[in-house]
Amino acid sequence: MKKQHPIAMIRYTSKNFWLLLIPLVRGLLALGFDFYSWLSGAYLDILVVLIILGAAFFIWWNITFKTEETGIKFSEGVFVKREYFIPFSTMTSVTARKNFFLRPMKAVTLYIDTDSSSALKKSSEPDVKLIMRLKDYKELCKKMPDKPSAAKLTYRAPKGQLLFFSLLFSSTLSSLIYFGTLLIQGGRLIDRELEERFITAVNDVTKFAERIIKGITPVTVAIIIIIAGGWLYSFISNYLRHINFRIQRWGENIFVENGFFTKWRYRFNTGKINYADLRQNLFMKVCGVMSVHVSCTGYGKQKNEIPVFVPITDKKSITGVMKMFLPEFVLDDTEINPRWNYIMRFIGPPTALIFAIIIAAFFMVMLAPDWYSVILFLAVMGEIMSVHLLVVRLTAFYSNGIGIGEDSAALRYCRYFQFHYIILPKEKITGVEIRQTPFQKLNDSCDLVLHARSEAVSSHRVRGLNLKDAEKMAERLGYSVNYA
Repeated sequence: MKKQHPIAMIRYTSKNFWLLLIPLVRGLLALGFDFYSWLSGAYLDILVVLIILGAAFFIWWNITFKTEETGIKFSEGVFVKREYFIPFSTMTSVTARKNFFLRPMKAVTLYIDTDSSSALKKSSEPDVKLIMRLKDYKELCKKMPDKPSAAKLTYRAPKGQLLFFSLLFSSTLSSLIYFGTLLIQGGRLIDRELEERFITAVNDVTKFAERIIKGITPVTVAIIIIIAGGWLYSFISNYLRHINFRIQRWGENIFVENGFFTKWRYRFNTGKINYADLRQNLFMKVCGVMSVHVSCTGYGKQKNEIPVFVPITDKKSITGVMKMFLPEFVLDDTEINPRWNYIMRFIGPPTALIFAIIIAAFFMVMLAPDWYSVILFLAVMGEIMSVHLLVVRLTAFYSNGIGIGEDSAALRYCRYFQFHYIILPKEKITGVEIRQTPFQKLNDSCDLVLHARSEAVSSHRVRGLNLKDAEKMAERLGYSVNYA
C-alpha cells in the first residue's frame, strides 16, 4: 500500500490555518528575529500550530491506496479502519489536476467519482480525492482500460471560440462573493487599508464620471465597479481555465484536457453519460451558436467548473461534431410545442415583475427621497433584467417542445436565462411527471417533467404543453401518468 504525496498533509489542516501563521510571522518580524523573546511570548500559539500539523500528519499516515489490475483499493481511518475497492468499470469519471504550484513537486490531485453516493459526503464532493505522486498517477493510467484499437478522434477548440465562450459563460455572482470575501478578510488583515484604497478609487472614478454624467453618486459608481470587477475576474479565470481545450475519443473512452496555469485532464466513458445539453443564451441564439455540455457524474463537479464538451460551435457544425464524438446522442426534432393560448405561462411572470419594480421604486422614493439616485439606479438595472427576461421567455414560447425518437427523447426548454436542448436516452430516464397549476387546469395545459439518472436530483421541465399531448408522450416513454 502506498501513501499520498507529503504535500497532502496541508489538506488535512483547518481551512483558516494560514491565519494563525500571520500573527506569528508579524511578531517575529517586530522583534527583529529575536527567537527567544518570540518563543516566550507566543509559545501557546506555536503549540496550537504544532498540534494542528501533528494531527494532519497522523491523518495522512493512515490513508493508503494500491492500484490493482481491475481497480484501486483504499484504506483510511485513524481509530476505525475502513477499506474499500473501486473497480475501473464502476468509475464514471477520473479527473487529474496538476496545480501550478504543485507541478514542481510532481504532485497530482486525483478525483474519482461513481454513480453511487455516500451518506458521509456532500453531493458536491468526489467519492475519492487523493494527492499522489506523479509516478503513482502514471501507474494508475497504465492499468486503466483504454487505448483500444479503434481510431483516435481529436478536436481542439480555437482560442477565439474559447474567448467567446468565457465571455458568455462568466458568472458575476460567484465573483462578487469572491470580492466581498476579499474586502472583509483583507480589512481584518491589513487594518482597513484595502477598504480605504477601494473608497479612494471609487471617489476618483466618481469625479471623472461626473464630468460625463451629472448627478452620479459614489454608491452608484461603487456598485458598477464591483459588478464589473466581479465579471472581469470570472471572465479571466474562465478563459485561463479552458484554454488549450482538447477532446479525444478512443473507442468508448473520452479524454478532455484544458488549463493554462493549472492543467486538468478528465477521463470518462460514453456509456456513463446521462444526457447531452446544448446550451444557448439569448445572444447566442441571435448569433446562431451553441455550447455542448454533458452530464456525467464527476465531470464539471468541482467549484467553478463547467461540464463543457464543445465550448462554442455554430448550428451547421454541431451535427458533425455530435456524430463524430457522441454518435450515441441523436439530434431529434420536437413533435409537440406550446399552443398560442398558453403564452401567458411564459410572459406572465416577467411582465408582472416589470410593473412590480416600478411600483416598488415609486413607494421607496416616497419613503426615502434622499436615496432617489440609488433607488433610480437599482430600478433601472432591475427593469433591464426584467425586460431581458421577458424577451427570453417570449423566445422560449416559440422554441419549447419535446420529441420522442427511437432511443432517446429530445427536450427544448428555458430555465432562467438559458435555453437548453436536451438529448436524453430512454434508458437514463427514471421518471415522468405531469404538473398542473390551478391556472393551467383552466385551459388544459401542463408542464411535462422528465427525471434523469444522476448523482444529484436532475429534472427537465418543458412548460406549456397540451395535457393530452403530454400524456401521449409519457405513454410512449413507457410511464404511467402521475399528476402533481
